[in-house]
Amino acid sequence: MTRFGMSGTLPRLAVGSLRGTTPRDVESGVSAADWSRDGATLAVARETLPGATLEHPSGNVLARSTAYISAVRVSPSGDRIAFVEHDIDGNSRGAVAVVDGKGRRTVLTPEYFDVNGLAWSPAGDEVWFTAATKGSPRSIRAVTPPGGSARSTGKRATSS
Repeated sequence: MTRFGMSGTLPRLAVGSLRGTTPRDVESGVSAADWSRDGATLAVARETLPGATLEHPSGNVLARSTAYISAVRVSPSGDRIAFVEHDIDGNSRGAVAVVDGKGRRTVLTPEYFDVNGLAWSPAGDEVWFTAATKGSPRSIRAVTPPGGSARSTGKRATSS
């Protein structure tokens, strides 16, 4: 996603039925989002000028970035949000970070040349993601919050 969407307008978050009904707009300016496990709250990365905000619940700013935020994921317990923070708009270079409900941010990884995709382990004790250093293919990696160093699983992911 490029800044403010491909059309030059703010991206929108909408929900719809699997039966194909017309989607209903939920939020404007949202480039990434994830529901809590119980479906009660929504974490969103919202496009701003300059940069982006990470909000949970929507409207409660927990973190700000000067470029953009992607791959927003609420932990299984709902107490932390993992995300990828990119330092250059429109570039896949970035680092994995986590923020708690009080806005305390912890950067979990070094900056990777390419980082894309992120998930919490079912137990919520690791953050899984794909990343690559310059000149190498993406591999599946894991990091244990708070802090710690990323480890590679040795499995390669397909690069797009």
